[in-house]
Amino acid sequence: MQSLVSTNERTFPPQGWEYISLIDLGSQCGHCACCGTAIRYVHHISHAEYGAIGVGCECADRLTGSQAASENEGKAKKLVKRKERYMNSPKWVSHQNGMFFELDGYCIRIWCHITYFNLEIGFMVRKESNGFIHYEFLKSKRRYYSAWDAKEKAFDVITSGRLLKYVESRK
Repeated sequence: MQSLVSTNERTFPPQGWEYISLIDLGSQCGHCACCGTAIRYVHHISHAEYGAIGVGCECADRLTGSQAASENEGKAKKLVKRKERYMNSPKWVSHQNGMFFELDGYCIRIWCHITYFNLEIGFMVRKESNGFIHYEFLKSKRRYYSAWDAKEKAFDVITSGRLLKYVESRK
């Protein structure tokens, strides 16, 4: 049986690895446990005899014999770009002490107070024949210390599907 040897002189079984998950470190501050390459996206893989390790995309695909790491990393990169466009979008509407935006059918409202920001996310409950949309708003209990933080939270709960699950659980 042939073994893979990493740059840090560890031996890895060449087969029997299972893809587990991906974590985005936010910058290229991690290192592949297999080859030592600097990585941003850590792919966790597991082996019955060896245990779990965090590796880069190429090593994960090679060891698991699949394209799961490549596919997940591609999706993660698209999400990062989408978030950058959302955060800096000129489509944010400012009005009096608030900011407004629509994302994936949700209406996001961020209200500015003297020392903090509040976040409200509305979901459509009905649409009139004249096109008027009625929203029910969920208000975050958390106070955000910047509009940027509130924007990030709104994006994350909407795109992760957590908000949709919550709304559906209330029906």
